[in-house]
Amino acid sequence: DAVDRELLPRNPFAKLTESVGHDKARDAFVTVEDARKVLEACPDAEWRVLFALARWGALRIPSEIVALTWSDIDWERGRLRVRSPKTEHHAGRGERIIPLFPELRQALEELWDATPEGTVYVINRYRKSTVNLRTQLQRITRRPG
Repeated sequence: DAVDRELLPRNPFAKLTESVGHDKARDAFVTVEDARKVLEACPDAEWRVLFALARWGALRIPSEIVALTWSDIDWERGRLRVRSPKTEHHAGRGERIIPLFPELRQALEELWDATPEGTVYVINRYRKSTVNLRTQLQRITRRPG
């Protein structure tokens, strides 16, 4: 670091603590092969989209996923806008644009084809705050082994 290289006499951030903690034990990488197994284990198109948004889109469950609308998807440019309630109070961090990776696009197209015309939100059945999406998705991810 800068102190070791004698660029600074001391670390000016040494006494600061992180504003947001990070539980490294929760970090897990899901391989493409495992992700495809999970997609096959999902009970329906809406769950496949939920998983695909988390795996290939890196969307937060549930806040960013339930906020996603069909108008956020730019099919022609192959990208989607993600609005983040968690970071919206930080300047310039309320939304981001992510690419529609092929696996994500395929799951979204499947759900789009089955969605009634005029539907606003991508995820509809699981929008109630009483539904714990993360817990249910964890159960689904355990099915394939």
